[in-house]
Amino acid sequence: MEEFEKNINEFDIFTIQILVKNIMMDELILGYFFGKKNENLEYSFFNFPASLSKKMPDLKYNPYLIYKEKISEIFNDILPDNPEILDNSKKIMDYVSFQFKKIGGSEKFSKRLTYLIERDEKDEVNMEILGLFENWVEKKELQLNIQTFTSDEFSKLMIDSIDMGNKAEKVKDFAELRKFPEFYPLIDPIHGVTIDRFVIGMPLKCTILSYPDQETEKKVKEEYKEFLDEKEGFLKPIDGIIVSKEILPGKKKETYILVKVRLMEGVVAYSIILKALRLVRPKQTDESLLPPPETEVDPIPKGTERWRVKRRKKETTVMTTLKERARFKFTDFVLLLVILGGSIALIALLLDLFSNR
Repeated sequence: MEEFEKNINEFDIFTIQILVKNIMMDELILGYFFGKKNENLEYSFFNFPASLSKKMPDLKYNPYLIYKEKISEIFNDILPDNPEILDNSKKIMDYVSFQFKKIGGSEKFSKRLTYLIERDEKDEVNMEILGLFENWVEKKELQLNIQTFTSDEFSKLMIDSIDMGNKAEKVKDFAELRKFPEFYPLIDPIHGVTIDRFVIGMPLKCTILSYPDQETEKKVKEEYKEFLDEKEGFLKPIDGIIVSKEILPGKKKETYILVKVRLMEGVVAYSIILKALRLVRPKQTDESLLPPPETEVDPIPKGTERWRVKRRKKETTVMTTLKERARFKFTDFVLLLVILGGSIALIALLLDLFSNR
């Protein structure tokens, strides 16, 4: 029994970075799974032309947080010149969602991955993910990078990636944040909106990662008992009400936001969210609260808008030229009729004079 226990890896969170090379279609599928042990599974996938392979981040040398950020940056940068990748990425996301429905949901898949990762069965994990894409393409190559963390390790990883600067006095004491439950926002890389589009008082769809103590866990699960999976004992995604947002500049160009949400009276949860991350939109009834999109920090709408405006200007110039040409041609036509009409009248008069002689 003791020998069996030694074969189990202890972790709370796992991430899997994925690269699928579609040999038949010359396309690359890049994405990742983010999961809590035996519980919820977040995932995002992007479809790129194989010609851009040199721009893609290397799975082996890019940790999960950096890998995720680089994929989003590449997607945003090339979208204006390759608008088809938006539709192709949506198709691959729809495909993965459909595959999960066929096998009983992403949570079931997460439990299977948890079991295999616990026992360090990397080849089996590889086979599971290959099976997930079995109906998408026949000939494919798969690369994986699996990472595991405890809740404390993952939280500290995010804290360490932030440039504290003058914020140090507020967040340097990690123990202060650990007094709150920790949550992770639900992601929608295609239709989602960034955290700066959410305002105080708006609901944010989130998954609870950890609790500071058993008493708080019991209170929250009692409050959200209709979202509780009684068999497994975890909460399904819930809505937390945003009570504060604080900018935390990153060490490079990235910016993080320290977000706190109210779960219930007297209980607040926190998360440190990358500003560029696209989150599940609020319900339609709350959409009116969204401020206008900031095109300077939201390159996808900016790129699409720039492409369309350029196209409209070109069409407007052509139409103006055609209208002016049409106007001149019509004037010339009228003048021609007048000249011809006069000529015909003169000829008729001459014929009449000769006939009278």
